[in-house]
Amino acid sequence: VRGHIEAGDRDELSRKRSELKDIEASLAGLEAQFTQNLGFLRRGVLNEQEFVKANNMARDQQSAFQESKETLARWIEEQAGREETIERVPGMIKTFLEDFHIMEPRVQKAHLQTILKAAHVSRDKIELEFRV
Repeated sequence: VRGHIEAGDRDELSRKRSELKDIEASLAGLEAQFTQNLGFLRRGVLNEQEFVKANNMARDQQSAFQESKETLARWIEEQAGREETIERVPGMIKTFLEDFHIMEPRVQKAHLQTILKAAHVSRDKIELEFRV
């Protein structure tokens, strides 16, 4: 199950990265279109009204693309941070357990009290409630 979840996350991350590249290419295309229209204006192919009309549409598209780009970049950055955390957590737990076993029981109890909210013990199971 974990493998399927990780594969889905990787697929979504690659899809979002691809989408970000497409948006960046579209922004570059809009910039090239503006430069081309400016050249047409200077040569007299376009009059000023046509130039303004074309650039207003491009400006609206550019603001939408820019907003999407920022959102995607932020999402990708969060996912990268999440992946780093996922990779670090097992090592952190291992070192915590190694350090925990060396401690005196009194110190162990003090550490557990900061982590655990409650512990419910029955004959066949132990339920731990963690502090958030």
